[in-house]
Amino acid sequence: MSGLRVTQASLALVSANVANAETPGYVKKTINQVAGTTGEFGSSVLINGVNRQLDQYLQTQLRTENSGASYASIRSTFLANLQNVYGNPDDSGTIEYAFNNLLTAVQGLSTSPDSQSARIGAVAAAQAMAQQLNSTTQGIQTLRANAETGINDAVIAANNAMAQIAKINVQLQNNGQTDASTASLRVAQLRVLGGAMARVPVEATAFAHRRSRIMVNCAAICERPEDMPKHAPWVTGFAAALRQGDAGAYVNFLADEGAARVRAAYTDATWDRLAAIKSRSDPTTLFHLNQNIPPSERS
Repeated sequence: MSGLRVTQASLALVSANVANAETPGYVKKTINQVAGTTGEFGSSVLINGVNRQLDQYLQTQLRTENSGASYASIRSTFLANLQNVYGNPDDSGTIEYAFNNLLTAVQGLSTSPDSQSARIGAVAAAQAMAQQLNSTTQGIQTLRANAETGINDAVIAANNAMAQIAKINVQLQNNGQTDASTASLRVAQLRVLGGAMARVPVEATAFAHRRSRIMVNCAAICERPEDMPKHAPWVTGFAAALRQGDAGAYVNFLADEGAARVRAAYTDATWDRLAAIKSRSDPTTLFHLNQNIPPSERS
């Protein structure tokens, strides 16, 4: 059993290495195998750890360059936004344009202080300058608020990532036992359905899931019954992650999972037909140590 577990882990690791060959940041991993002994004789093979073939210098350089590129990108974005607020000096609707108009109006007023039109022009230019300053200030404050929001979101994302890393570390510590008496063989079996079996009417036989596309069997095999509670959460969690809205079950894959799961193995019509057969052939439920279907209330 220990050899099967080590082989399974090795195959899974090779599969991960191949699947992530082009994944940025992924590094090749290998398994350390050690011999388990009973007395003076070898009796099993155990996993002593997983090695990551990582070049620390290249990893440091990659992080440094990625950090520098991100900084330059963010800085360029904010400078571009700030430039949009100020505008080009030769465009209308900018501080420079309003200031030049004000300067021209004041110069005209200085040469003709008694001119009513010069006074009105100077006041209008001053008002336009004040409005442009207020608009620019508002734009800068908006950029500042956006920057603070971005920083806050980044901090939250970093905290969530660190919390997830801490959670993974705890899971690794809890699942890090490789002793042959506690390790399990974890299985996820995928069966592709369809074809000839799907052309049989659903109500023709007791197998009621002829319209389903895939059937999955998840299991954890342990050598000691007392170890099952430790590995059962993986089975239920992995099965829940794969389930896509189909709550059906295959009766030959069920363990002691309760009456509701047995009921999920059949459609309503099939269940009623089997219950009627049960009521005729075994009305007292003598045979009940299987995935039992109770007799129907009507004889």
